[in-house]
Amino acid sequence: MTAFATKDELMTVFDLDGSDDTVGKLVFGKNSSGNAQEWYIVGKDKGVSGENTIIWDAGALAPISFIPSDSGSSDKIYNPDWECTYPGATPISVYVNHYGGSWIREALKTWATNTNYFTTAEQRLMNDTTVTTWDEKNKMDYTTTDRLYLLQGELSKTTLSVGSGVEEKTLLILTGSP
Repeated sequence: MTAFATKDELMTVFDLDGSDDTVGKLVFGKNSSGNAQEWYIVGKDKGVSGENTIIWDAGALAPISFIPSDSGSSDKIYNPDWECTYPGATPISVYVNHYGGSWIREALKTWATNTNYFTTAEQRLMNDTTVTTWDEKNKMDYTTTDRLYLLQGELSKTTLSVGSGVEEKTLLILTGSP
């Protein structure tokens, strides 16, 4: 399609049940340069307020450096304001690269509500998605709930995934050693 499409049309045209490898793109929002932001259409996610479309950034929403600003220490104190959900007791400290308390997560949350990136109408179309991340220091999973989030990966694996745990889709299979 080269015009506006409804959710049902997206689900049908791009065969989001996974039986077809066709990759679609859609334009949604603007990037930091003010140009239209393109997203790959990845699949369905029934784990988020019913049936939804999973999309993945086809180009940088904004320039990002993945070096943490507080890289001088290996631990930091866990902050309940991060709104991470742990099973059982909340940890006292986490590794410095903990996603729930990262500057990149905070930036993504800001971008999701900034009308320079997404109009108010576009923001209403975005759903909160709960994703599970492994806390290496405390040896347990925790969840975060956001509208924009990073791909999920694990140190010992060679894949990157996106989506809620209910409908997680593998996006990239990396070659070489993890």
